[in-house]
Amino acid sequence: MSEEPTKGEAAVEPPTPSQDPHQEQALFFGISAARLRSRARWGCILLLLSLVVPYDIVATTPIFAWDVVGELRLSSALALLALPCAGLAIALGLLLTKRGASLAFVVLSALLTAALVRKLGADRAAWDVVRVPDAFSTRPAGALLAIGLTAAAANLKFRSATRPAVPYVLGAAGASAAYFYLWPERGEAPIRTVIRALGSIPDMPDFRFQIGILLIVFLMVWPLFITAMGMSFFKVTPEKDESWFAIVANWTLSLHLLLLVTRALMMPQPGFTAMVYLLTVLIVTAVIVMTSAAVTVAVESFFVPAGDEVPTRSAGSDDFSSFGGEVSEAPPAPASRGMRPERALPIAAAVVVVVAITQAILSRPPDKGTDWDLEKPTADADLAFGPAFEAWAHARRRWDLSSRLKSGSEARVEVKQSGKDLISAAKDVSPELSEAMTKLVLESDDLDLAGAKWSRLVHGVNEASRASGLPYYIDPDFLVRQDEEKGEVRTHFMAHVYRIKKVSQFDVDGDVFATLHVESMDSSGADHLRLGFSRDEQPFALVNLDAVAVKSSQYRALVKQGYCTDDIVLNPRIYSGLESCGALLKDYADEREEEIAKAILAGTERHELQHQVDGPHLPLAGPVLTLLEGFDPAAQERVNREVSAFLAELTTDGMAPKLGLVQLAQYLFSNEEQRGVYSKTAVVLFEALAERSIRRGFNVDGDRFWPVYEKLFAMSDDQLRARAREVWEELFDAELTPPKEK
Repeated sequence: MSEEPTKGEAAVEPPTPSQDPHQEQALFFGISAARLRSRARWGCILLLLSLVVPYDIVATTPIFAWDVVGELRLSSALALLALPCAGLAIALGLLLTKRGASLAFVVLSALLTAALVRKLGADRAAWDVVRVPDAFSTRPAGALLAIGLTAAAANLKFRSATRPAVPYVLGAAGASAAYFYLWPERGEAPIRTVIRALGSIPDMPDFRFQIGILLIVFLMVWPLFITAMGMSFFKVTPEKDESWFAIVANWTLSLHLLLLVTRALMMPQPGFTAMVYLLTVLIVTAVIVMTSAAVTVAVESFFVPAGDEVPTRSAGSDDFSSFGGEVSEAPPAPASRGMRPERALPIAAAVVVVVAITQAILSRPPDKGTDWDLEKPTADADLAFGPAFEAWAHARRRWDLSSRLKSGSEARVEVKQSGKDLISAAKDVSPELSEAMTKLVLESDDLDLAGAKWSRLVHGVNEASRASGLPYYIDPDFLVRQDEEKGEVRTHFMAHVYRIKKVSQFDVDGDVFATLHVESMDSSGADHLRLGFSRDEQPFALVNLDAVAVKSSQYRALVKQGYCTDDIVLNPRIYSGLESCGALLKDYADEREEEIAKAILAGTERHELQHQVDGPHLPLAGPVLTLLEGFDPAAQERVNREVSAFLAELTTDGMAPKLGLVQLAQYLFSNEEQRGVYSKTAVVLFEALAERSIRRGFNVDGDRFWPVYEKLFAMSDDQLRARAREVWEELFDAELTPPKEK
């Protein structure tokens, strides 16, 4: 039995959290720390599992990070492994940190570092033509951060100690959302994409497409909606920890994203694709909820001196069955242990800065050497780059094919012998070439070699040729196809050897670029006959003189016959204007046939040079995004770069602009639905140059196209050049600087 207090003696009650504000603050600090540890446990596992998200999918076969990481440059490899490394850092933080605040800084620094490393490394990978997967693009980082900060603000407003920090957290959320929606980065800002998508709804062919557009718009504006709703916490205080708003902010984006899982079911290998998509959604969820919990604990640590050392599995932890809840008893606040936030924060910030600077240095664009002082070809060099290289390449190709059908031992012997002959021939030319050829022969001895390494090995031979002044260039090429019989992806490697006839250097705004005029040395005639080609990882744009000669002959024949094309026209909507198109070309180029070859050469050189100037980070033009809404980003990139290059080609002197119009029109003849890259490019260009549509629905319509074509063709050469320059500058919001030959 308890004693009754004597008269005049006040009753003494044990303190409760509501009566002892310091204990109450420590209680909620402990709940926040426990919640963070719980989310970090499963969140780090999901980040580690991001390693199994395919790097790419060729046909129906996934290619994983471990298949290609050995062939990547260090910065690109770091970008590819950034999320698993962040998961590993968080896992180590769980094991080593004594305080929730320290873990919070580990989580925030790991996620921020991963975002920066991926962004910088993706830029470098673009120069290497090695794609960092789109599954966790860095572009939505601003939206995810805005959601995480807004959810954290809800919990911070509930705690009386941290309410002064809420306006700053909400301000950061608003700034992050503004960055995401208003900053275009490349192409148009997301808010403009939303407006454009809404405007396109009436033009959609049926209700299904309209629903699809509305769903995408809903997903895009959801982070803005959450951030806007969170601004109410400037005045409103939630009634409990982890309120309904925090739950909605943290978890509902994932539910919305799951609505798109049906798209995965329509892809090749739908079961596998759906699992990959679900894993991606879970990783996005982990990033949001870990950010929210870490911000809450990090901010709370500066207001509450203790309470985050002892995690609890009460309502504060995440078991997916309860969020928040009542705590019956307050745990005693332990003595402060571990690193104080005043020390942990600078250390975490220093790690982020050091890693980001290191990655920025590693991710610098390649220094492309453009000087090539050509020496006269020699008999030894002709042998090495001619019969010796051709024999090795063909033997390797035969071995590649025979090893799929049988053991390939005879073909293997042939490859070995031809490789030795090639190395021996290279030794007679120069030590640098011998070393590069030896490396090419020995390190390409793998049928499943990925394309990036093949390109680098061939590039090493080209660099050796450049250093020695040898007039030879090898263009690496490969074909990836699905072997349906064996159910596997096969890569076939090729190389086209050219003799360099001329090296031209150009100055563009102080930067030096170069082109090579080349002729094929392949006696089998296996050249791809492209007019020209440019690869970001290679320092030179090539102009194929053989293909230029063939194209010039074709155009001279068209002029004589009064035709616009000699190919089969597969687009019946275009038939009506073909005769007029041929007549216009004949009237323009008749009596000027000798200028045609020069014009095609100049236009091709300007086209390929523009690809080198643009590089892989050319801003995405609005009309490209409009026409290719919902297409794969790689397709948008290709069309965008061709739009830039063709517009630059149309500014070339001489006959090149009008011949370029004919070439673009021919792309529209090839199919009715304009499915290819060049067909899409032609649609964008004609509509941009004429400022009117040439389509009826999704298809080019002759009644709309031919008046546009005839109006453009009726312009003088100077007027057409000026219009092409004006359109380029409108689309890419920059000045089109004409190159000056050095």
